[in-house]
Amino acid sequence: MKISVVTSLYYSENYIDEFCARILNSAKPLFSAIEIVLVNDESPDKSLDKAIDLAKKDNRIKIVDLSRNFGQHKALMTGLMHANGDYVFMLDSDLEEKPELLELFFETMTKNPEYDVVYGVQKSRKGNLIEKISGALFYKLFNFFSNVKIPGNQITARLMTMRYVKALIEHKDKEIFIAGLWAITGFKQLGIPVKKENTSPTTYNIGEKMALLISSITSFTSKPLMITSYLGVAITLVSLFFILHLIYQKIFHDIRLQGWTSLFVSMWFIGGLIIFFIGIIGLYISRMFNETKDRPYTTVKEIYSFTKSNSVNDIKKAVNKYYTDLILKHGDIPAGVDWNSSESQTKRFEQLMKVADIKKFTINELGCGYGAIIDYLKKEKLNFKYTGYDVSKTMIKHAQKRFSQFKNVKFSNSLKMQKADFTVASGIFNVKLHFEDAEWEMYCLSILDELNKSSEKGFSFNMLTKYSDASIMKDNLYYADPLKIFDYCKKNFSKNVALLHDYDLYEFTIVVRKY
Repeated sequence: MKISVVTSLYYSENYIDEFCARILNSAKPLFSAIEIVLVNDESPDKSLDKAIDLAKKDNRIKIVDLSRNFGQHKALMTGLMHANGDYVFMLDSDLEEKPELLELFFETMTKNPEYDVVYGVQKSRKGNLIEKISGALFYKLFNFFSNVKIPGNQITARLMTMRYVKALIEHKDKEIFIAGLWAITGFKQLGIPVKKENTSPTTYNIGEKMALLISSITSFTSKPLMITSYLGVAITLVSLFFILHLIYQKIFHDIRLQGWTSLFVSMWFIGGLIIFFIGIIGLYISRMFNETKDRPYTTVKEIYSFTKSNSVNDIKKAVNKYYTDLILKHGDIPAGVDWNSSESQTKRFEQLMKVADIKKFTINELGCGYGAIIDYLKKEKLNFKYTGYDVSKTMIKHAQKRFSQFKNVKFSNSLKMQKADFTVASGIFNVKLHFEDAEWEMYCLSILDELNKSSEKGFSFNMLTKYSDASIMKDNLYYADPLKIFDYCKKNFSKNVALLHDYDLYEFTIVVRKY
């Protein structure tokens, strides 16, 4: 189970080291895999440099560097888009919200699985009297004008399920009031009273708070326009009544209105109201103008994610040892390649071979093991020429011995595959051993590139699914997100990509066709 921690950096250089250390200590006992996403909102200090130094030492840290300062809310939403954990913990990086809140939030969510969000609410608002009054007034005014009600004194810190995060980042607002988006996204959410520390001065001044209030109200309600309309009607009715009164006074009592002062005051009053109302309408027109331009609300300059330069080779060496030990222990049977049964193998081959819908073809298999798929191809009476590749020389020897009499079959221990019509890979992404999810995912994506380069007409592969039952999931196995892998293949390899996830195994198959 993986946790993604998302925060933004702005004047954060004094806190980053402690923040990362404390969040890793809190997350390690709870989750098998951890990633920290630091979004640099063009911090004027040395926050980025410090973050890069940390990321070089710990590949669980990823940095999203924005091209300019977009504001905290947009930075956090960008960070959520780069998170891929099963849970996402979002908080400020200045340590006013304790990283250890993760433990409390996760325990609460575990006891209340019906909730998709657990967030913190300040017991008493921090800051001086003006900050407390302005903060309370902000929430009261927003909730008065808006149909979307947000809890007062909520903080950034919150633990969210990935399904909630996916729904949250579907919002395409260009002007973001993140607390409103939290509420409008829905799902069951639970607030917990927490204490917020006072470690740094606020970066929001009164002017910025007023701008945020106006932006948030115009984002989530049209009530100011309704109030403007009602006031216009009221002023018109009062004016009409006053006109009738003057006519009555003139006709029946021959009384005329005296004084220019009252006339000018009325003109200035009505003129001021008109300008005010036009200003309100202008705010909404401006918002419509910004939304219709459909610009991205942030621009990412660079993503920093560091891994060991030899990590792919390290993984291949470990995989080689793992499968060599298996084949030596079990021999040429499904257990020798870490499969449960020949029946499950057959199901997998059926899905993989949906990539080949022609009668005669050449085919590569990466991670061929002892060549079990050849038995399936023969049984289906297909006309094929097969080349199997495997990192384990012992596997290759077993496979060569089994199929030495077949002229259309050959095996290789080469790291570079020759091109064929199709390339398939079964089970090679499942056992991640002791490697972190981020390392293993990088390895998997590099292998997918190899499958693509070695195939003329298409390729297919399978992976364990993240939708497996929690009770059977193991720490040494990699459970991929099928939608993420599908999206990667669709964007990088072909428009014709199929996701197969309906064949009664805890896995999925991706079929990429190039014709």
